[in-house]
Amino acid sequence: MLDYILQYAVHGYALIVLLSMVLLCVGKYGRIMVWLISIAATAAMAVFFLGNLIQVPHVLISFSGVKNKFMWIVGTMSVMSIIMNGFNSNKQTGKCILIMIYLLFALILAGAGEFISFFIAIISLSIISDLANCLGGDDKRYNAAIKSFISSLMMMIFFILAITFFYMSTGTFSIYEHVVKEESFYLISISLVFLITCYYLGIFPLGICLPNLFNSVEKKNIFQNIIIVRLVIAYNLLMLLQRMIFECSPEMQKIILGGVTVVVLASAIISSIIGINQQQNKKALAYFYMAHSSFILMIVNLVPEEVVERYTLFFMATQAISFGGCAYLMQDLCADGRIQDTANELSGSFYVNSYKSTLYVIFLLCILGLPFTAGFASKYYITYTYFKEGFIVEMVIMLIAFLVMMAYILKMVMNIFTIIPEEIIMKKKTMVVNNFRSDGIMTLLALLMLIGGLTPYLLQ
Repeated sequence: MLDYILQYAVHGYALIVLLSMVLLCVGKYGRIMVWLISIAATAAMAVFFLGNLIQVPHVLISFSGVKNKFMWIVGTMSVMSIIMNGFNSNKQTGKCILIMIYLLFALILAGAGEFISFFIAIISLSIISDLANCLGGDDKRYNAAIKSFISSLMMMIFFILAITFFYMSTGTFSIYEHVVKEESFYLISISLVFLITCYYLGIFPLGICLPNLFNSVEKKNIFQNIIIVRLVIAYNLLMLLQRMIFECSPEMQKIILGGVTVVVLASAIISSIIGINQQQNKKALAYFYMAHSSFILMIVNLVPEEVVERYTLFFMATQAISFGGCAYLMQDLCADGRIQDTANELSGSFYVNSYKSTLYVIFLLCILGLPFTAGFASKYYITYTYFKEGFIVEMVIMLIAFLVMMAYILKMVMNIFTIIPEEIIMKKKTMVVNNFRSDGIMTLLALLMLIGGLTPYLLQ
């Protein structure tokens, strides 16, 4: 009986998503209906996935442990992205349809147990993101999307090679139930998966496309790129890499993890140094994002456990929301609405739009890891786990890299409260556009970052 209920629930959710896609093409009432259906579908999905019901192998997907909460985050952020995109033109409708399709592939990815289905979902998500960026309508955004698309195709080739060597070394495509028979082929497979993980996480230098993405992506696609795609793809790849490494022999593990640690520390230090020398805030944030990604990559040194997965998800979700929020609000607060911004572009923003500036500061402080924010709580849990496992020297070096970033971010915060002439304030006020829908969502995300700092156990 339970099996039938699960099947109907999964298929019913897919039908709701398809119905929403159809309604997107309708007029005013169709847009209202798709809002209501999207919210209702996400609520139903949250209830469905929060239980311990997801252990049926013949259903489309199967979940365990922390992935229930992972899908709650994915579903909620998908609907927020759809609402922020709006439904006022064919281009916007196309983006919303792509995001709906993306959600279905995210469901498959989160429950994938075979390497083949894992690969199909990852590549599909990446290509859908690039297609959505191509609909931005601006040459600079289009060029950035094309570059990202070419990079995704390269990752697809590496992925196919990784699967081939994985099968040659294990004789199976199963991610969770395999025995290593040929360790040299398995090592090549791990190396390729590590390369792909570094690309999607944004590890320097493979994450070098991130500054362009932060600087050129269309405003309403920021959350799709930074929160949804990066979080979904990078988190799953990270967990896959961690499990693969711990299937190796102890001697091989030491070699691999030693190499990972060198890459992590080098990426964190170099990204931080390059970040503080940037003349544009969005590019600086992109490099700081890369440094944070290096910090979380260290997680592969820990034994795969549900508590580690939970801390990892908490950190990555906090990181994605805070950086995404900054990138989004930065485009609102720029004086002339340009895609490009200088380091002093946001000077005096508090006197131009105090509400959006306050939200922006909350996200900045979350990146900074100030106490009573989710950024502090997530960093604390991960750092404590690293120290407990004996990675003391590595964490000291990493914290020094974060201190370098701290100086730049504090300067950004101070610039917002810099007093500027009244005529400049009046000029900027005419260029800052308020939007009840997007401002409301940004407020909700900022509140989540504060709740995550005051009561972090609610968001883990």
